[in-house]
Amino acid sequence: MYSEIDREEIFNYVVKEFEKRPEVIAVIQVGSGAIGYRDKYSDLDIAVVIDDSNIEEVFDKTFNTIRDKYNIFFFDNMFERKLQLFLLDNYLEIDIGYYTLESLYARRENFKVIIDKSNKVNDIMINSWNEMREKNKGTTQEVNMSEVIHFIDKELWYNVLHSVIAFKRNNIYRCYYELQEIKNYAIDLIAKRNNIESKRYRSINELNKEDLEMINQLFSYPKNYNELEKYLNIALEIILEEFEYWKDKENINHIGNIEFYNKFIEENR
Repeated sequence: MYSEIDREEIFNYVVKEFEKRPEVIAVIQVGSGAIGYRDKYSDLDIAVVIDDSNIEEVFDKTFNTIRDKYNIFFFDNMFERKLQLFLLDNYLEIDIGYYTLESLYARRENFKVIIDKSNKVNDIMINSWNEMREKNKGTTQEVNMSEVIHFIDKELWYNVLHSVIAFKRNNIYRCYYELQEIKNYAIDLIAKRNNIESKRYRSINELNKEDLEMINQLFSYPKNYNELEKYLNIALEIILEEFEYWKDKENINHIGNIEFYNKFIEENR
């Protein structure tokens, strides 16, 4: 396992090599490393601003730079996303994303500009984050809350129905799958209300205590029908309260009705 010293030495080496390359305009440290690393398990996330050079040539240069110095256990060139992923044999992961000045934007609030030959990068990152935070609800793409609400509203009945039916049929794994979908709706809605990313639950621990307490109730799956009924009641109450929040905030209507759902659940006891 890499040490914190190893991680810093590798980071410094990669940055110095990027600084030598004429096509590189800037290097930005993102992720937890931008604010001092979360802990010894944190990996390296680097954003590199380049000119309009051929991206495949850029990838080849970076691969050779890292291979010449370190043993690479696994790597992936994602050309369409302009992203390279390296896993070294000491288990350190290095994620490198490439941008032009025109395409550069802040994916997270925290970043640290290491090199900037243009003297524009810091302002671009600050301005883009300020513009995106509210609009994107903590994600890197613009979020249409009306579409989010209507999708969940449409799918929710199906998930509730089939979680109950699967449980009655003693198909417990299908039931848990449907509950997982319902749980994800609840978490996603709470996260979006707080402008926090919900993908892979990456930033959920940033929620306030009250929201975390609500979510934590959904991480223990039921063993009998009484527990299933309680689980669904809690999840539905969370989801429908979030629906009401968005109805008040952005006038987004929904068809979800807690009495309708509860009546169905009770009648199948």
